[in-house]
Amino acid sequence: LLSWGPGMVADIFGPRRALAAGGITGALSLLGFYAVSIRMVPVSRSLVVPALSALGIGSFMSSALVTGSVFKLISVSTGPGSKGAAVGAAKGYVGLGAGAYACLFEALRGAEGTTP
Repeated sequence: LLSWGPGMVADIFGPRRALAAGGITGALSLLGFYAVSIRMVPVSRSLVVPALSALGIGSFMSSALVTGSVFKLISVSTGPGSKGAAVGAAKGYVGLGAGAYACLFEALRGAEGTTP
């Protein structure tokens, strides 16, 4: 539903500002997750799902702003004939990062779904 927003931000304000906005959005989202998890911000039972969903949307927007800005920089700064290779390398890097996060999650979760 909101996937067009980060691209529009990068187009209107430029990649540097979009990267900064993505970093700030991610930091605020993670700070919000932390504040909810340690109960610094009390959330009633009926609002847990909407609160965590809103924080998840902030995390998505952060990732989309940063990734979209990087791809915009690559596509603007590469010359004709090399754009596909540069974008492919960047997508491979994003894929490796996703795999690393998945492995880290599995390692922290433990074999039986319990925390070590």
